[in-house]
Amino acid sequence: MKHQNVRTERLWNFDHVWIRPHEQIGIHQRNEWELSYIITGRGERVLDGERGEFREEDLVLVVPNAEHGWIFDPGTTDANGNIECLSLQWSSDMFSYLEQLFPNWTSVKSRYLSFTQCAVFDSKRSQPIIQKLLLLDRCEQERFPIVMLDLFLTILKGMTSASCVEKKQELSTAERRLKQIEIYTSCNYARHISLADVAQYVGMNRSAFCTFFSRETGESYMTYLNRHRLKVARQMIEKDESSISSICWQCGFNDLSYFDRLFRREFGISPTESKMHKLFH
Repeated sequence: MKHQNVRTERLWNFDHVWIRPHEQIGIHQRNEWELSYIITGRGERVLDGERGEFREEDLVLVVPNAEHGWIFDPGTTDANGNIECLSLQWSSDMFSYLEQLFPNWTSVKSRYLSFTQCAVFDSKRSQPIIQKLLLLDRCEQERFPIVMLDLFLTILKGMTSASCVEKKQELSTAERRLKQIEIYTSCNYARHISLADVAQYVGMNRSAFCTFFSRETGESYMTYLNRHRLKVARQMIEKDESSISSICWQCGFNDLSYFDRLFRREFGISPTESKMHKLFH
């Protein structure tokens, strides 16, 4: 995995990574700006509570404190089973830093600080921004401020054709919690999840969470979690070249025989039979 990390007084951070889909960070929020570009991978994107599909060349500007994350389809990777993406994060203090270097920057700084919504760029019109972002991946650290200044100006030009993400609609407490649980599960299914973990995430104690989830969905959370894992596993089996045991571990199961038993119960065939069906059809 290539990981480039460039910082000056913690004003910015730049990453170019190749990682497995399940290693991608889950839904999160920072008090920083972020420009994210997907090179390889497809799936579902979450921006400030709104969900949408994404694919290669997805380019997004995330404003500070907006919940965001990319849930990758494990069956859409490069030949090595990895996704690839570029990500630039910067503090709002970066604008003040550039303002000191370039007096004319004040009006540009004001425009950025007026943004309150995340923006998704049109893939056909975002190439100038992408080219500047790729240039950051190759430039020396001392040239970062100049290249970033050029990038920031190019982003502003691209905003005229970008789609701003509307703030999430007000939901009832139950709807909001169920959506939080859905997002948490989508992002963390590959890891060990305890009832205490997910309960804490939605701000409930374990007992109240179990009662709530069962009442609202008619099933236990662990049943829901395993069904989600099995759905992902079947997608991987049908699209991936990984072994059954590898897929079992990647989907959060730590017992191959248990995985096989649940898979048969859910789909009526074994994981191996599902893989053979994919090979011969």
